[in-house]
Parts: sequence; C-alpha cells; structure tokens
Amino acid sequence: MSDEATATDAKTEEASTEEKAPEEAQPTPEERVVCAESAKDSGNALLKAGDFDGAVKMYGDGIGHSEPLLEKDPVEVGEEMQRRGATVYVALRLNSAQACIKLSDWVTAIEHANKVLVLDKDNAKALYRRGFSAVQLDSEGRLDEARTDFARLVQLEPSNREARELHQKATLRLKDLRQQEKERLSAAMKGGLYQDHHAKLGRLQAVHEEEVKRRKEAGEDEITFEEWTKKEKTRQEEHEKKQKEAAEKKVEELKREDEQRRWGEANAQRVAAGQAELSLEDWRAELAKDEQARRLQEVVNTDGMALDEEEKRLLQETKSKGYYHGRLGTVLSDAAPKPQQVVVDCSPISGASASSGSGSEWNQGTGFNAALADWWYLF
Repeated sequence: MSDEATATDAKTEEASTEEKAPEEAQPTPEERVVCAESAKDSGNALLKAGDFDGAVKMYGDGIGHSEPLLEKDPVEVGEEMQRRGATVYVALRLNSAQACIKLSDWVTAIEHANKVLVLDKDNAKALYRRGFSAVQLDSEGRLDEARTDFARLVQLEPSNREARELHQKATLRLKDLRQQEKERLSAAMKGGLYQDHHAKLGRLQAVHEEEVKRRKEAGEDEITFEEWTKKEKTRQEEHEKKQKEAAEKKVEELKREDEQRRWGEANAQRVAAGQAELSLEDWRAELAKDEQARRLQEVVNTDGMALDEEEKRLLQETKSKGYYHGRLGTVLSDAAPKPQQVVVDCSPISGASASSGSGSEWNQGTGFNAALADWWYLF
C-alpha cells in the first residue's frame, strides 16, 4: 500500500471518529438552578465588598444559566425547578440593576429592571430601580417615565416616603425642562416667524412665476397667483390625506403585531407557570376581565401627592398595560422541600454585562445619589 493511500485512510478514520464523538451534554434543569443560585450568592458577596464589575459579571453568569428555564415546558423541567429558576432569575436581574446603579450605568440598570417588569409589572424593586436610573439620565422622556414609575410605586406602597420624594423631584425637574423648552421656542418664534412667513411667500411666488412661464410656452390659459395657490392647497391636502391614511394603516398593522407579541408573551408565561395556553379571543377576554376587576378593587391612595390631570392620565395608562397574569417569581417558603446539593461545573453562560455610564449634574446635592438605591438591598 502506498504512503498516500495510508495517509488517506488515516484521515478518513480520524474524520469518522470526530463525527461519532458525542455532543457536549447540556446541564440539567437542577444543575442550571444550582449554578444560578450559586452565582447569585457569589455576586451578592462581591456587591457587598464593593466589586461592582465583578458582581455584574457573576450575576450575568447566573442569568445565562436560569433564563433558558423560563422558556421550557413545566412538564419537561418540573414545576418545582421552574419556580426556583424563575425566582433566582428575577433576583439576578434585580441585583444586576443594583450593581449597575453603583457603576452609574443607568441604561443597563433600566434594561435589567425592564426584564423583571415583563414578568411582574408591579414588582416594587424593579419600579424603584428603573425610576431611579431614569431620573439620572435627565431627559424629558426619561423623567416622564420615572415619574410614572414612582407614582405607581406609591400606589402599591402608600407609606413609601422615598418614592414620594423622588416622584416630587422628578415632577419638578420635568416641569423645569418643559418650561425651558417653551421659553426657547418662544424666543425663536419672536425672532423668526415674520421672516419665515415672507420667505415662504417669496418661494411660492417664484414657483408660480415658473408655472406662468410654462403655461405661456405651452399655449395654455394663464393662471393668477390666487387661483394657483388654491390648486396647490388642494393638491397638498390630498397628498397629506393619502399620507395620513397610509400612516393610520401602518399604525393598525403595528397594533396587530404588538397584540400578537403580547399574546405570545402571556402564553409563554402561562406555560412557564404550568398553565394552558389561551386562544387570542380568550386572552383578550381575560385581559378585559382583569382590567375590570383591577379598576373595581384597586384603592388608590394618593394622600400627600399633588397629582395634576396629566399625571392621573399616566397612572391610568400604566394600570392598563400589562403582559403577565400570574407571578412566576414567588419566593419559596421555608416549608418547601430543600434541594439536595449537586456538584456541577458552573462555567459561565453568556449573560448580561455592564459598562460605566455617567449621570447629569442637575441632581448633585439634591438627594439623588446611589445610596438611595440601596432600598431593599438584595434578595
């Protein structure tokens, strides 16, 4: 046998061996939960020691282990494992938000809080940490979001003094920004409105002159400036009408897509909680039923809060939005079965990461500092 034939046979045998090599075994649900809980405990220790970057990385590893369990069938995973997985997942997200706040990484902190609020829209810690982070970004949109979060938190916990104070400060800052924008626009209008009007009139007259010239060369009837502007106005109105109809059609399509997404998320959460999926019609009916019950039963305590009409509207809008009909993150009681210790390789699975950010200067010395975010420190 030639050397070339021998080498070819060796390569074929090696390739065959590689093909037959078994795939790397995936961790079991219990192993994932144990690794996630271990990562949470390690992250908590790092956070308390002041190693915020290390804590974020450790929490990210735990999220990588626990997040896949939320998408599994309870029958496949086991209800007990899924409850534990959901509980540790929520804790990891909340603690990640806390660590990001310590790093002044406000945007990432908001993202972690959002993940929790998808599962539990009234999670008090997530509302607080998202609102606190949004305030630091000091934009009109973020301040509006923060005010809504704190208003909802006060509804849930009327005795929460810090939430009331932060709601008031966010409201005052938002009004200040809007007043500044109003003054800026007013100054711009005073200086340029008259000039803009005449510039526009001049442009229209120039276009009319070109139309008169074209008509003359084509042997068409003359048209006065007044007649031409009327026709142009009609043409523009028809164009805008078509644009509006197209925009409305697009909005309806987006609404349908959003409804499908929310329906899918709700069913995913039902499956994770061991419940049967709902048809679209049943989901709509349940959503309407939940909203009616909430309006009848919810007692809004707004003592000590000066809510204007816009704030009341925001609160009502917040109460009407939700994607979750149960609570996955129910903390297990002491009477629950204690898990057996499992020794597993908790190697990192892709998770969340954080980078340093920067906040605004307006709130320096006003009480908005990261120390306030230690409220309900850790799970």
